Amino acid sequence: MPHTPNIPGKALSWSIALLLSISGCATQPKLVSGVRVPLMLFALPLPNILFFLDTEEDLTQMTWTEAFGAMHERLASEYAYTDWKQIDWPALEAVIGPQIADAEAARDSDAYYRALRRYVAAIRDAHVTLTKDETLREEAIGGGFGLTPVPLNDGRLMAHGLAQAGAAAEAGMKPGAEILSWNGKPALVAVDETPVIWADVPPGTAYARRQTQAMLLACAPVGAQAAVSFRNPGDSTTWNVSLTATADGDASLRAEQGAPSPLGEFDAPLTATTLESGYRLIRLYAIAPTLKMPFPERAFREMIAKAVQAQAPGVVLDLRGNQGGADHLVAALAGHFHDAPAFYEAVAVYEPRQESFRINASLRLMVEPALPRFSGPVVALVDSNTMGPAEGLAMLLQRLPQGHVFGFGPTRGAAGIGGGNIALPGDLSISYPTGRSLDESGNIQIEADSSGEGGVTPDILVPMDEATAGKLYEERRDVLLEAAQAFLDKLDASTRTEEPT
Repeated sequence: MPHTPNIPGKALSWSIALLLSISGCATQPKLVSGVRVPLMLFALPLPNILFFLDTEEDLTQMTWTEAFGAMHERLASEYAYTDWKQIDWPALEAVIGPQIADAEAARDSDAYYRALRRYVAAIRDAHVTLTKDETLREEAIGGGFGLTPVPLNDGRLMAHGLAQAGAAAEAGMKPGAEILSWNGKPALVAVDETPVIWADVPPGTAYARRQTQAMLLACAPVGAQAAVSFRNPGDSTTWNVSLTATADGDASLRAEQGAPSPLGEFDAPLTATTLESGYRLIRLYAIAPTLKMPFPERAFREMIAKAVQAQAPGVVLDLRGNQGGADHLVAALAGHFHDAPAFYEAVAVYEPRQESFRINASLRLMVEPALPRFSGPVVALVDSNTMGPAEGLAMLLQRLPQGHVFGFGPTRGAAGIGGGNIALPGDLSISYPTGRSLDESGNIQIEADSSGEGGVTPDILVPMDEATAGKLYEERRDVLLEAAQAFLDKLDASTRTEEPT
């Protein structure tokens, strides 16, 4: 399911920057991903404190065609992953440029906006985003057929989350039905041909793209029709029906577990609870401060302290739906699970004077051991909506001998460092990363490549089969959390067995 990064934009960016400065966290430049807070530096009247502000090029006074050309030229130079994703900028301009020109000649602002959406979607980077137009989005995908298509690992497409009075249920479809064809095409062919221009967060990995396309398959303009063939569970009969899309308030899109929840300035970015099993569960909605919790690293330290004091047999970090935050906070949080310094990332940023990307030594991040240290097993739960710094935290935990990552598939594959922002005619703006996250050898890490490979792949993959889909969508069970607890139970049992009597 596609989602907009739900961390508020400039208002929260300023709040975060100020909080970082006041807290003393900003003694060196900080990297913030998901929240739009990089590359211009501004010195506060405090010793050795810097924070990032948005940089913006204003093209609003140009014609649509002129602005598109200037925007395209800048992206082709400054975008962080051109080679990594093998983006053919001239070919992209040759496709989208005429669409912009035609829209301008016809004075069709809707066509202009749709062309920009196609442009952004073609880059396949969750950090390349365009201002949303809710009206056009509603016209394009505001209707639903009363079901959520769910791809299984065995190549089948199943129907779940059926609305009681939706078109699918009224046509005789049952939960767990296998979708055989959609508008005359085999189900997965139809999924793979579904455009993603209305995805709020463009998918980078092949896994995220398939998940997004499956969700969007069942979204259409209100009144649109779809010819669907399906087979209900336990029934060999093939049903051929025509479904009509009705306004559903994005019900089919919201059916996905792990979908991000809106995070406001007065919400806590992380919460903790102790499960009945004794494991400490910490949910991280963002890795960033808010006015509700201006010092998340302190709150996290207290949560870990309680786990240590209670001798919790394990800690579970829920990173599902976490779409961004500050990279330096990732290093701080990870320190509570490390007993020795560890490399996190180097950053190569675009240098306009050299017209190339150079490693900025001041942005190198290390994980330093922090107290209290939790030395027991730690599990991270991830999904295709886990992005940016949240992916970095999962990566760091997975490298530990006591760390594991659980999921149905890899994370989003979006590790770029924001920095570019261009204001366009029509009260629109496009944002894009101008920095690359690199490993210790200087290689790009986490970001999805041209083949759709990337993100953090769980070392423990929970299979998406019929049983799992039923538990998720019909019984509304948290399958990943259950699997993580079962895994930790086995570890705890084996540890007790090995202890001398």
